[in-house]
Amino acid sequence: MKVDGIQAEMRAMIVEAADTTPTGRGAELGADFNDLLTKAINTVNSLQQSS
Repeated sequence: MKVDGIQAEMRAMIVEAADTTPTGRGAELGADFNDLLTKAINTVNSLQQSS
C-alpha cells in the first residue's frame, strides 16, 4: 500500500473542502468536509483490500 499517495489524496481533499466553500457557511462546510472525508476513508479501505 502506498501511504504517501493516500496522504497526498487526503490532504488534497481537505484543501478542496476548505477552499471551495465561502466563509459563513460552517454547517455546509462541515457536511462537505464529511463527504470528502468519507470518500477518503473509502479510498483507503479499497486500496488496503486490493494490496
